[in-house]
Amino acid sequence: MRCLPIPVPRSKTDLHHFRVQAFPIFYKRKHYNLYIMALYTITTKMRKHAPSGQLLIEPGMSVTVPCNAGNPVYFNNGQLVVDAFLRMYGVDIRAAGALNASFLDVKTSM
Repeated sequence: MRCLPIPVPRSKTDLHHFRVQAFPIFYKRKHYNLYIMALYTITTKMRKHAPSGQLLIEPGMSVTVPCNAGNPVYFNNGQLVVDAFLRMYGVDIRAAGALNASFLDVKTSM
């Protein structure tokens, strides 16, 4: 399989044409605003042990997740939050049974 180079826009009109061709659904208007996703900070509230005894989740463990939905814990079955905790701490909070609103505190970051 051969990788093709991504065309680089050189002016504002090239940028608009590139956006319209690459993303026809999102760029129907002729303004140059970007879509902004909210940042959510998810923090654990209490200590949790997994049934296997190897996973330990401490209170105060926090990750920051960008999401355009209302609550990243419930959006896409919390996969963004699970991936963020795996990436930061190496802990699978879904396997530990900690992927719920009673265990996680969700706040919007500014």
